[in-house]
Amino acid sequence: MAASPTYDVCVIGAGIVGSSTARYLSCRGKRTLLLEQFLLPHWRGSSHGQTRVSHGSYTEQLYTKMFAEAQEVWKEIEELAKEELLVKNVGMLNVEGGTSEKLKGIINSLMSSVFLSDKLKDKYPELHFSTDYTAVLEQAAGILKADKCLRALQAQFVKFGGTLQDNENVVRIHPGTPVCIETNNNVFTAQNVIVTAGPWTNKLLKPLGLQLPLKFGSAGETFSKDMCMEVDPDLRDAGNDRELVEIHVQKARSYLKDHFPQIDHHELAIIEKCIYTTTPDHDFVLDKHPSFPNIVIGAGFSGHGFKLSPVCGKILAQLAMGEKSSYDLSSFKIARFTNSGKLKASL
Repeated sequence: MAASPTYDVCVIGAGIVGSSTARYLSCRGKRTLLLEQFLLPHWRGSSHGQTRVSHGSYTEQLYTKMFAEAQEVWKEIEELAKEELLVKNVGMLNVEGGTSEKLKGIINSLMSSVFLSDKLKDKYPELHFSTDYTAVLEQAAGILKADKCLRALQAQFVKFGGTLQDNENVVRIHPGTPVCIETNNNVFTAQNVIVTAGPWTNKLLKPLGLQLPLKFGSAGETFSKDMCMEVDPDLRDAGNDRELVEIHVQKARSYLKDHFPQIDHHELAIIEKCIYTTTPDHDFVLDKHPSFPNIVIGAGFSGHGFKLSPVCGKILAQLAMGEKSSYDLSSFKIARFTNSGKLKASL
């Protein structure tokens, strides 16, 4: 276990955030190892599928700023990949009933078009919403081609000199200097480790005396993240959630019937599951382990991390390299759960 480190940084988990992190490290000249427990490509985590929405409709200025930078990085990645990854200016319509408090925050953070209920009907006669609804149009919103984005990040990581190894299930992280990473096949060492393991994060952190207040839910692309079902990530394909899936399919159908009457709500073209890893406040975890500063954790992306992954990856890499971030990271600190009594020790 005391072998000389082979790598400057080992990133555990080759989803969209892990791959973004590894790409950034590799382009900075760091000897980087990216480990993935499954054979690539796969659909067992949170980064697969055809598309993700790319938008800056946040009530928090922090995320709006991160989104702006992410757009620029996606452009760089796209140019190197020589294929379209981000479909721009598709537009996204946010619709909310009642007091529309969330939309008020979005309006303050974006230069967006605002439609009241009567104007909404004039602008989009094919939509049916009652008079207490308000809508905000974010014209610059677009669509990321998810599978292609992930492949591009991993290909560029390798092109920059990184080492990508799939079918390497990490069974234990042994802290120290260097850190020892034990997998089902090998033992690796690195000066720093970054854990971006999605719903498997707490499994890796438990022997390190830390359990984050994460929830894991499975949702389809036809569902919102607020309708997701809690799952065991190792049993997501067991088929024991069919009744719950059907409940959510019916909710989706009902919504389409009520608000999009011109769309056939009887037959859904595809249902594709995706695991969301959420925190209680839906803010990310981007921080060092409280006891082991050369182990960095990226987790809890709460259904809105894909589009921001280039910036999240940069932040995680900077934490591992000891560099100061240009962002205020207080919202992403693990300590916020300690203060709220939600952090669990697992010694």
